[in-house]
Amino acid sequence: MLQKSSPKMKYLVVVILLLTLGLSYASADCIMYDECSRSPTDNPINCRYNGPAKPLNNQKSLSLLRSFCPEIASGSSGDVVTCCSERQIETLSIQMDRAGLLLRRCPACWKNFRSMFCNMACSPNQSLYLQATSFDESVNTVTSVNYNISSNFAHTFFNSCKGVSHGNGKAISAMCGSVSVESCTVKDVFKFLGSPAENPYAPFDIKFSLEDQCFTIDGKMHCPMNESSVQCHLGDRERGVAACSCSDCQAVCPKNQTLQTIRNPGRCWNRRLVHCHGCHLRLILSRLRRLEHLFLCSNAP
Repeated sequence: MLQKSSPKMKYLVVVILLLTLGLSYASADCIMYDECSRSPTDNPINCRYNGPAKPLNNQKSLSLLRSFCPEIASGSSGDVVTCCSERQIETLSIQMDRAGLLLRRCPACWKNFRSMFCNMACSPNQSLYLQATSFDESVNTVTSVNYNISSNFAHTFFNSCKGVSHGNGKAISAMCGSVSVESCTVKDVFKFLGSPAENPYAPFDIKFSLEDQCFTIDGKMHCPMNESSVQCHLGDRERGVAACSCSDCQAVCPKNQTLQTIRNPGRCWNRRLVHCHGCHLRLILSRLRRLEHLFLCSNAP
C-alpha cells in the first residue's frame, strides 16, 4: 500500500529535480559583506560581495551576535560563518537597541523582528533569500535588494507586534509610516521598513516580497526566508521565548475581557453596564437631593 509523501520529502524531490535540470541551489553564499560607504542619512552601506560566508573568529563580535542573533551564531569561535563582518555586527547591535526600545516588552514580537533582520544581514544562506537589484559601482556597494519572506513568517511577525503597547499608543505606529494604526497592514510595515525616504534607519531600498514557494532567477534557485516564528500568545519555551502579556497581545487576555478593560478598569466598556462614572454621579446627586428634602421636612414649623 502506497503512503502519502510528507511535505518535506516533496520539497526534497523538487530540489533534486531542479539540480538535475542544471539549476543551482543558492546556499551558504552572500550578496553583501562589510561596510564600504554611507548613505545620505549617514547609515552604513554594505559592500557588494558574491562569495561564501566567512568565519567569525573575533570572540567579542561572536558574543555580541549571539546576544541578538542566537540562531545565526550557534557554535564555537571559528565554526560560525556569517555574511556580516565585525563592523556590521556592531552596526546591527546599535539598530537592535533602537528597535528594542519599542518591541522588547513583548518577547515573541521581539524574537520575530530580530530573526527577520538577523537573517537578512548575517545568514550564511543570504543569497537564498535576497537578490541585489542595484549597485553603486564607484564604491562597490549594494543600493537595493529584494528580500523574500514566507507569508506565514510575515503575518506571524505582524500579528505578534501589532498589539505591543508603547506610551499611550501602539509601538507598531512607528512602523506604519503615514498609515493609521487602525488601517496599518503587514505590507504597510514592510513598505516603511524598506524605504529610506520614510525610515531614517533604512540604509538602502529593501523590497520585501511575500513568497510561499521557491523560484528561479537566471538559473539560480531562491526560496523565502521562513525561520521559526513565534505567536505572541504562545511563546516558545524551547527557545526561551515567553508569551506576551495581555496588554501587548489580545489573544492572551481572558475571554470577555478586553484590552480597554485592562487599561481603564473604571471606564464603561459595555453599554449594558449601568455602573459607570456618569451613572455614579447621577446616583450621588439623587441621594444628596433626598437628604436635603428630609432635612427641610424635619425642620419645618
